[in-house]
Amino acid sequence: MDAEAARSGAAWRGVARRRRFAARPGAALASMHRHPDVLEVEMRRAVITFHEVAERQLAEMDEAALTRLDPHLGVIAEDPAGAGVQLRPDSPVREYAKDGVRVAYVATVLGTIVLVAYVEVG
Repeated sequence: MDAEAARSGAAWRGVARRRRFAARPGAALASMHRHPDVLEVEMRRAVITFHEVAERQLAEMDEAALTRLDPHLGVIAEDPAGAGVQLRPDSPVREYAKDGVRVAYVATVLGTIVLVAYVEVG
């Protein structure tokens, strides 16, 4: 999977390793554990992939900018539908902007994959 993640552009700084086993946030997965008193549900993150434009932007960023960006990508991976705002009602493109970080992305219908199209760290 690491080779596949490297080809998809998500292998920078361990993002692929943290997010490669992912599924729809909030979904009750097959990995539920039954206990007489408790039902545990394992929540998974979406897989983050990068468009070639975003890959070029990441390559030009310094270590400090990448460090600032990483937790924001984690927020998007946790809840792609709730993290950003939809730019237009008829468009799947969402925008996440917080603390000088701006990310434009598209999530799949089930929220299992997020394609990051644009990244800006101010």
